[in-house]
Amino acid sequence: CLIRNDYNVLLGLLLVIGLNRHYYAKKSYYVKIMIHALVGFCLVDLIWMCVIIPFWTSKSSTKYWEQLRGLHIFGIIFSVLELLVKVAMGYFLMTDFKAENNGDIKKLLTFNYEE
Repeated sequence: CLIRNDYNVLLGLLLVIGLNRHYYAKKSYYVKIMIHALVGFCLVDLIWMCVIIPFWTSKSSTKYWEQLRGLHIFGIIFSVLELLVKVAMGYFLMTDFKAENNGDIKKLLTFNYEE
């Protein structure tokens, strides 16, 4: 791929569609799974950035690689913006979780999804 395969957007949409029925019935269950998924997606994005950005921003002697520089910068900028959107979504979900559970964030740190 010249820029980036971004499968976590598709997985996130499938997760939202699959869990949509739980939003009103078990809101804390829904929010907890979504936050855990967002943390996982953000970790994958950070690993991707740590591996790819040094290669895409360094000068190359290959003419073809230099012609792709614009696409690489475009991909990096949108990857950073996507990560910021995910962090903002996580923040808003966490405030929603705090409101539902009377400020108890400790429930969020466990992987027990049963109510």
